[in-house]
Amino acid sequence: MIAFDDSRLKLSFPFYVVAAVLLYIASHLLRITRLYIIFIERKFSFLQLLKIYTITAWVNMVIPFKIGEMFRVSEFSKLCKSFKMGFVSVWVERFFDTLLLLIFAVVLSAYTGTTHYALLIILFLFVAVTLFAFFSFPFSYRYSKQLTLSHSQSSKGLLLLEFMESLKLYYTFAKKLVRGRFPILFGLTLLIWLLEGGVFYYVTCTLTSEYNLDELMRVLNGVWASSKIHGDSGMLYKIVGFGVLTIGGISALINQIIFHFVNKRENLLQSNNNYHIQYQFRK
Repeated sequence: MIAFDDSRLKLSFPFYVVAAVLLYIASHLLRITRLYIIFIERKFSFLQLLKIYTITAWVNMVIPFKIGEMFRVSEFSKLCKSFKMGFVSVWVERFFDTLLLLIFAVVLSAYTGTTHYALLIILFLFVAVTLFAFFSFPFSYRYSKQLTLSHSQSSKGLLLLEFMESLKLYYTFAKKLVRGRFPILFGLTLLIWLLEGGVFYYVTCTLTSEYNLDELMRVLNGVWASSKIHGDSGMLYKIVGFGVLTIGGISALINQIIFHFVNKRENLLQSNNNYHIQYQFRK
């Protein structure tokens, strides 16, 4: 727990709230920028990603324990017209988030002397399993392919070969996403979580003059896992996020509805024009 001098930090309640909201918006704009970098070959507009990100982030906040990630994968798969791209892009996002949170958790545990073992184990396992799968897959793929082709003529061997070929597509796409972009994705994720820490700082300032690092780790864990966040600071943090994402989600839906009707009207006018042209041609 770090205490601050009230004479320096005693500002108005609205200032802290506005600062928290602005930092929260900035962190999520950086998340959308990170998505833009991930999907840069697909040439999606920033507005397209903003609409889908806002809606999926809101759903992820409402539905706990990462169940909302399935909706997120579904929406990005629809956008890319490929489940492979949707799944891998969300996994890559989560890998960088988890990697930075693991680094923060280790540093804060060393600084405060308090270790959140459950959080550290979960974060470490996710990072370790992802890295192990990524670096060991080429060897596993070559071995299983060689073994199947030389020693197996059964249907099970062919199924294993098909399964490994499908995994290779995911691996190749993930490798293509990360290659050459690791530094910028890592840097963006670092900025994102520094801003999230700033949001918690200003949220804490609305309630007390003490910045509790242990509670910060619990809040960040709740954000990462989309689980229940405890404590007054944590609940206020979630209220800020819920409000921002709700307004953003409603705006995105309204924009989508307007775009749908405008597009439908333009198609109808185009159809009428084509009909009149054909009618005049027949006359």
